[in-house]
Amino acid sequence: MDCHMPDMDGFTVTRAIRKWEAKQEAKRKRRLHQKDKEHSTTPLIADQKRLDRVPIMALTASEVTPSLQQQCRESGMDACCSKPLRRKGLAESITAWMVASGTPHVS
Repeated sequence: MDCHMPDMDGFTVTRAIRKWEAKQEAKRKRRLHQKDKEHSTTPLIADQKRLDRVPIMALTASEVTPSLQQQCRESGMDACCSKPLRRKGLAESITAWMVASGTPHVS
């Protein structure tokens, strides 16, 4: 996610995505609760699955400072990298996110 886009910066977009994810999860929980109330014996598998959090990585042309990293975390981003993006740095950020989220590592 580019931190400094012209119409809406990446921090604002990320907050909107996280808000949408929270609304979708709340809707899913309400549907499951309603199905429990109805004693439905065959709930839909899709209704049971929790929505995964979309990983969002900040990209910036600026230096990645502690205050920028904090701003990224506070907006809901998972990582922060500076441009030009290097393959090694990208791989390290993705691997760190995968370990933290419990996602199986793929070589």
